[in-house]
Amino acid sequence: HMVKNSMSEVWENVEFWGVIVAAIAVIIGIFFNLINKRYQKKQLQITTLFKVFDLLSSESSRQTRRFIYEERCRLLKDNKPVIFNRTDAVINMADKVKSSFDLTSVMVLNGLLDEDLFFKIYGGMIVRSWLALEEDIQNDWKQNKKHCENYRILKERFEKRFTKEDMPHPYCMDNT
Repeated sequence: HMVKNSMSEVWENVEFWGVIVAAIAVIIGIFFNLINKRYQKKQLQITTLFKVFDLLSSESSRQTRRFIYEERCRLLKDNKPVIFNRTDAVINMADKVKSSFDLTSVMVLNGLLDEDLFFKIYGGMIVRSWLALEEDIQNDWKQNKKHCENYRILKERFEKRFTKEDMPHPYCMDNT
């Protein structure tokens, strides 16, 4: 009878320690999972930042924006509405700029890229490009009210953070 009691006590101890070890393993697993998620989010943000860099800072993107800014100045000089519809090439370039900023805005608004970091790097560009494209975008809204909606939201968020004096100015402000 004594052997029987000591065996049941041993099994009770084994069960107790087994539960303790399992609980510790679960806690460690949760801890490492949280750490892993944090690093995954950082990695996703870095990957997204490179995608945004490619969309907005590549030589091709800069040339396209420069063309749009020059086209805006030409339209203003000729006292014409700033609607980029002169040729198919102009339409395509304006659409490329609008879609790049709208896609980037989706990434930022959905948390794939830190908004503060994005604004530090690209905030001025967002506003300047919006101001250059605004009349054209409003013209597009006649066909599709949601066109460039994310771009508009992000631009408005940026504007709320700065005074009018701190805001970037569009090219050809004086209509020359």
